[in-house]
Amino acid sequence: VYGSSHSAMLVLKNLLQDYSVQKKSTVIINYYRQPAKFASFPDPLNHPDKILHDNTGLKGEVAEWVKTWIELDENELKKKFNLIRINTQRRDEKRLVENMPRNVNIFAVGYERNSLPRINGEEVKSDEIDYTPTGQLILNRALLDGIFGFGIAFPERVKDLDGSDELAVGMWKFMKHIKKSLKTLIQQ
Repeated sequence: VYGSSHSAMLVLKNLLQDYSVQKKSTVIINYYRQPAKFASFPDPLNHPDKILHDNTGLKGEVAEWVKTWIELDENELKKKFNLIRINTQRRDEKRLVENMPRNVNIFAVGYERNSLPRINGEEVKSDEIDYTPTGQLILNRALLDGIFGFGIAFPERVKDLDGSDELAVGMWKFMKHIKKSLKTLIQQ
């Protein structure tokens, strides 16, 4: 399983709780670049609605499950869950990635935008398109009048509480972005 975000951890949870994986002959390997992040309320008294790592942090049942094993050392993970975790950014572990058998690969590392429809009769490549904070599309640095993009292909860009850039992903966040964008456009 490749990844360390919510999707990857949910896949691991389901695989490791599956009876067939309990057999010692099946080993699950989790390749990751960054340690798992957890969403948290850093200042619940003064700002109960502000969540650190709201878009990238683990939440709910998956977060609680990961917290039960994230602190275990390598031997305990292997013994308890038949799980090996490999940080692909660490130089000493890169050789393990190259030499591991690969029977089934699950990539839970993000998304790629589908091919875009023709705009003004022209084929559009992903690297030629951008969008404004209100979702208006920009093609080769030119605003496309009346053409907007939202959702997973064009999520809102936001700053996390720690100042890092994130993408607001999730149905509720997409709808919030559309509503806010429409309100801004109507006011213009």
